[in-house]
Amino acid sequence: MVKFLIGSYSGRWLASLMGAGVILIGSLGTAAWAQDLHELRVKGVSVDRQSNSPVVIVEAIKSAKSFPIWIGFTEAQAIALEMEHVPTERPMTHDLLKNILAGLKAKVTRVTITDLRDGVFYASILLRPQGGGPEIAVDSRPSDAIALALRVRSPLFVTQKVLEEARIYGSSESGFSASLREQYGIGVQELTPELARFFGVPRAEGVLVSEIVSKSPADSAGVQVGDIILEVNLKTVLNINELSGLQGDILKAGKLQLTLLRVKDGKQNLTLSLTPKPPK
Repeated sequence: MVKFLIGSYSGRWLASLMGAGVILIGSLGTAAWAQDLHELRVKGVSVDRQSNSPVVIVEAIKSAKSFPIWIGFTEAQAIALEMEHVPTERPMTHDLLKNILAGLKAKVTRVTITDLRDGVFYASILLRPQGGGPEIAVDSRPSDAIALALRVRSPLFVTQKVLEEARIYGSSESGFSASLREQYGIGVQELTPELARFFGVPRAEGVLVSEIVSKSPADSAGVQVGDIILEVNLKTVLNINELSGLQGDILKAGKLQLTLLRVKDGKQNLTLSLTPKPPK
């Protein structure tokens, strides 16, 4: 547990840090901390088909290597809601943390995924207090750190060690999901009752679009992350399994006609047609 007691000393924060998980970093420490870091972008939230657990997919910007981080359902919702700009009536946990930092005039300068041990990822949130002074590194779960980074527009990084050890995302994807991403540039996930409730959808029916590959057929057609797929080639789709069951029909048709519910534009129904990417 971390407890902050904030006071004023020579125009700087006086931070009393109790418990594990906090490091004060001076200029030399900051330089060392920044070595061998790779900037990441968050591609989306999905569901691991083997464990049926949510994962957040991150990608190294320069190398384009993507990998999943297993997270909880609550954190998955927090990340998805922010990525899709879905407002909530009252501040959620990570919104509250953002507001506290803003009130204290502290800035999140960087979030870093620092380690991977026994299949568990570790992260650190680097804070800059008001008025200067040493930066403060706070230990965090990657899911919380990413949810906060998205809200405060903080850069996200991963160490070289973690990037090398993290398995490449897609190695355990079903053939159909990999094909959908490869040919049409669209990633999907299950629309859970919790996500349906947050999106204001009465029933968890359909498939949620969780990723759009840049310059792909889906991107060109105007499909957006957060859209809910209701029909594929005029056939109703209630869940991921039903979508996978249409693989043969999609291959035979040679195209993808999607009936979508776009929640963030006032729950509009759209029909978009996608032509598959030519094989290399």
